[in-house]
Amino acid sequence: MQIWRELKPEEVKEFTQWALDNWKPDTEINNVWHPVVRSTWGKLDEAFATAKRQIMADCKDMSEAAA
Repeated sequence: MQIWRELKPEEVKEFTQWALDNWKPDTEINNVWHPVVRSTWGKLDEAFATAKRQIMADCKDMSEAAA
């Protein structure tokens, strides 16, 4: 049994845009959100974590180079 309705293409865009507009780092994904929102939010979380790791690695490299 699926509790979420199928979205029309324009609704997918709207739900995705909502996720993009409302995402904040380290915010728990709510299981009652539509799968489109949860998927978008998860992708944003992954991208943020990757960028954060890269920034931290770059800072470490810069501090080692300065030493």
